[in-house]
Amino acid sequence: MHFKGGLTDTLDLASLRSHALLWMIPTAWLFGAGIHILQLFVSRNRDQLDFLADAVGFLAGAAFGVVLYRLT
Repeated sequence: MHFKGGLTDTLDLASLRSHALLWMIPTAWLFGAGIHILQLFVSRNRDQLDFLADAVGFLAGAAFGVVLYRLT
């Protein structure tokens, strides 16, 4: 679920504007980190593997988006 969320978060923008990757990937990573930090305050269990899955999803979405951008 986390991988899929990260993938779809970056895929759309990367497929439309691949030059935006310079700011998009760090912003998406910080957003994911913020969500995991906030989980401490709402009685949810945070898991390091969820954070890793988010990051891998962001990178995979960016890679797929660049491929789509170049194919169109």
